[in-house]
Amino acid sequence: DGVNATISFASTIPLVYLTSAKYIGKIVKLADGSYSVVKFGRKSTKEFLKNIKRIDLDADGLKQLNKDLADKEFAEAIIENPKLVDSWKVLNAAGVDDVVRKNVHELELVSKNIDEIKAFDGGYKAWKILANKGGEVFNSFSKPIAFGGDIIKNTGKKLNILGRANPKKGSIGTSKLRTELIAKGVPESELTALLTPMPSSWSNMSVIGMNTKYWNDINKLHIDNIIANGGDIRFIQDPRLAVNQFNRVSDMLNGPFKTKCINEGLVKIKTFMKMEYDYLLSKGYILQADGLMIKP
Repeated sequence: DGVNATISFASTIPLVYLTSAKYIGKIVKLADGSYSVVKFGRKSTKEFLKNIKRIDLDADGLKQLNKDLADKEFAEAIIENPKLVDSWKVLNAAGVDDVVRKNVHELELVSKNIDEIKAFDGGYKAWKILANKGGEVFNSFSKPIAFGGDIIKNTGKKLNILGRANPKKGSIGTSKLRTELIAKGVPESELTALLTPMPSSWSNMSVIGMNTKYWNDINKLHIDNIIANGGDIRFIQDPRLAVNQFNRVSDMLNGPFKTKCINEGLVKIKTFMKMEYDYLLSKGYILQADGLMIKP
C-alpha cells in the first residue's frame, strides 16, 4: 500500500519497486518461534534504498540479502547503519558462511577497513588472515583444489586436511596436497591427513565389515584427534556432492576389489569422506564455502 511494504527482492520485481516504497518492513521469525516486524523509518528507508542502488547487487545478491534480513539482529543493524550493506556485499562475495555474513561485529569491522579490504590482494579472506596476526595463503599446486579455493595456513593452528586421497577429474588429493605444502615450508607437525591404508589382515572380511571396522578403529579416532587439536578443518572436495558420498561399483576399475563388491551384491559404497562429514555435523560443525568446518 506504499506505507508498509514488505521488502522483496525476487528477480522478477524491478528495482523501481524499491525506490517507490515509502517505508520498508521485514517480518522475522524469532528463536522462540514467534514473529516480529522490523520496520525501517522514513530516513533509514531512503538511505537503505540509496545504498542498495549504489552497490548494484545482481538478482542472486538481492535474493540473498532479502533472506538474510529475516535475521532480526542483522536487520536492526542495517536499519541503524544502512551503509553496512557495503560490508555485507564484501562478505557475500567472499563466500563466507551465513553466520559470518550476518555477524554485526564482523560487518562493522569490515566497514571500518573496507577501502583496505577492497584494495587487498586476495580480498577479504587474505586480509582477514593478516588481521588475525599471522598466516599464509597457498594457491599454486600441481593440480587444482576442487573445493574451497585457496589453502590458508593460520599461524599457530594445525591444518587438518580432509577429502579424497586420489580424486577423479584432475584435482589434487589429500596426500599430494600435504606433500606439496610441506615442500612449500609448512612444518609437517602442523598438518594432518589420514594416510593409514586398510590393513591387509582384514581382507577376508566383507567390504561393509572392513569399512565399518576401519571407521571405528582408525578413521573416527583420527577425526576425534582433529577436533581435539583445535586446528582448522578443511575439506578439499565438497562432501555434500553425491559423487563424494558414494563410490559406485560400476565405476570402479576392474580388479579383485570390484569383483568382491559384485559378489557381495553391492551397488554403491559409502565413502569415508561422507562418514567424516556426517560425524562432524553431529558434533555441531557446519561447512563453509571456503571448505572449512566450523562451530558457530
